[in-house]
Amino acid sequence: MPRILSLLPALAACLLLALAAGSARSETLDDAAWKKARKDARRLMKQPGQRFTKQRVIGALGMDDSRRATELMVQWTLRSLRLQQGELTKELAKRKEKLDKLEKILRKAYDKFPPPTMRVDDKRTWDLVKGAYREVFDQYEAENGVRYSLGEAFRTVRDPAAVTYLIDEGLPAVQKAKGSEEAQVAIAKCLVEQPKARVLALLLAMAVDAKRVKLRMLALHWIGQNKHAEGFDALVQGLGAKEVAVRRIAVHGMQQLDDKRGVKALIDSMAKADGLLNAEIDDVLHWFTGKSFEGSAAVWKRWWKNEGAAWLAAADEGERHERKREALPGGTRVRFYGIPTESKHIVFVLDRSGSMKNKASDKSIAEKKKKPKGPVTGGDGKGHGKGKGREAIAGDTKMEVAKNQLALSIKQLDRKVKFGVVFYSDNVKVWREPPELLDASKPNKASSTEWFTKLEAQGPTLMFPALMKALEYADTVGQDKKKQRTGANTIFLLSDGSPTTAGGQVLPAAELEQAIAEFLEANKLYRCVVHTIGIGPGHNSSILRRIAAATGGQYKAVGTN
Repeated sequence: MPRILSLLPALAACLLLALAAGSARSETLDDAAWKKARKDARRLMKQPGQRFTKQRVIGALGMDDSRRATELMVQWTLRSLRLQQGELTKELAKRKEKLDKLEKILRKAYDKFPPPTMRVDDKRTWDLVKGAYREVFDQYEAENGVRYSLGEAFRTVRDPAAVTYLIDEGLPAVQKAKGSEEAQVAIAKCLVEQPKARVLALLLAMAVDAKRVKLRMLALHWIGQNKHAEGFDALVQGLGAKEVAVRRIAVHGMQQLDDKRGVKALIDSMAKADGLLNAEIDDVLHWFTGKSFEGSAAVWKRWWKNEGAAWLAAADEGERHERKREALPGGTRVRFYGIPTESKHIVFVLDRSGSMKNKASDKSIAEKKKKPKGPVTGGDGKGHGKGKGREAIAGDTKMEVAKNQLALSIKQLDRKVKFGVVFYSDNVKVWREPPELLDASKPNKASSTEWFTKLEAQGPTLMFPALMKALEYADTVGQDKKKQRTGANTIFLLSDGSPTTAGGQVLPAAELEQAIAEFLEANKLYRCVVHTIGIGPGHNSSILRRIAAATGGQYKAVGTN
């Protein structure tokens, strides 16, 4: 099922208005307001659906910074999980089974399904069964929205008694509930905002807890961001984690902590790193030492054996730090629209809105004697295709060019790469549901290409739900041959316009800022690098530049002249 990451930015709007800023919230509600909020909460938490009514009540609870409100929010979180994971999941499965059976029957009756026209009785039956399924599906998704709102309310808790309750009782209770990982993270995001002395012991324990990966990632991020020297040993353990996402946070934490003892730990961890992780470790080692061994673990290890002790003795502030390099040469690189990456865990996210039907432009490509037939948009001139004019990718429309670019990039993927594909317009379509990334084998390459070749350009530009969906691939997935859990760490985002509402209107400035902030906040745990490609003169370069800059990615504009 789609997780809360995929909900529209407007989902939390009413909550954010209610919560406003933490500094502006009241200490507690008066007795009358509290009694009403408590009564409404206890009634609503037992009922499915009613998402926006529930969010308004949660907003009221969030204004009461007290243990009583925090306890009630924990109770609501547990009730929401039981409701969703229990009766709603069972009922949804039943109704989905009925819908699938009816679809099979109708497919036999009609050559194409859904057909342009359908017999009245068949259409009535189909609408009823589909409507019944959708009703429960909406209730299921409403509980995701409720827990998102509760999570935002938890983040504003500052009352010492409420925080103590969360540490001693609230978080342990939620950890026992099925499917509660996101709720645990929501509570933990409250704890990382507390004074260090109050939460240090708990967060250090989280930072070495291999069973709760997201909490571990959050705690390691907290250690690095706040330069807590007490977390050095936890970062060292993080460098040896099975999950690549945990190791990447530990690598950056070592740089933020700026403890020269971390150099040996980084060198030791490089032996089991490849792709983007290898490049990031090499970059941090370069920053520490000023040395450059192009990602060779063996050379770094030899340097440490011969010179490490002397470097440790001589290194002090200002001497060892070097400017970060722009890029590392060599390695197995993936390219999309000419943007390279060392990553081996990639998600391609492409726009298929109605404007992608427009003619492609060939003005971004220098005139050549041999050009492919039809207009072209994009290419790098450094490796796509063979022979003269190799940078030109043909297509009559922007959609055709984008598909051809994607097909070529996927074709050239190394077998060790894992990838996913997402297209977005008025909805988000995926080749494989997250968090599943598949190996770049010949069958998988062919399957993905066949899938997106059939997609057509239509509808508005719901960019941020697509980005949130892409983040779902950053969750840890199955183990590879090295017994390391992997998840996406790089996203290629393509767009030819500005983000819109579901109705096709350009996203208002306030909602746009909120959507950007929500995505960047969600990405803090995963540190996904987002490379952005703007197609044609109508794309929103400001947004694409911001996303790329904030995540360490590259922005490229094509077909703009």
